[in-house]
Amino acid sequence: MALIRVGVVGLGEVAQSIHLPVLADQRDRWVIAGVHDVSPSLVSLVTSEYPSAKAFETAEALIASPDIDAVFVLSSDDTHSRFVRAAIAANKHILLEKPACLTVCEIDELLALSKDYGKTIFVGYMRRYAPAYLAAREELPT
Repeated sequence: MALIRVGVVGLGEVAQSIHLPVLADQRDRWVIAGVHDVSPSLVSLVTSEYPSAKAFETAEALIASPDIDAVFVLSSDDTHSRFVRAAIAANKHILLEKPACLTVCEIDELLALSKDYGKTIFVGYMRRYAPAYLAAREELPT
């Protein structure tokens, strides 16, 4: 199986404590191929810790790169819709950190845009499979 080349947009606490370590730990499946953040010091820190990660000047450049197969959108919430749109236009797999967007209108627009999309788009809502959530879901009427 070929490695999936991941580009990470947004290198804050969630990226550093969860996403990047998991990607690095599962290096038989993924390679951290690119990173971008508005903070140059975070980019420097992450590229020093993950040598396979190329620094990109902009999120759009990372998303458009032919060297990126999947984009992890971990940036500030107000950028999610814009970066998902760009990733769809670039035909990338997308992992989108919660919240997916800030308004229902943004979600509706992305749903329409991705209706027949041939790649995976996944919202990383970690509670989805938590035992308490699953138990509560069972209690709801169908």
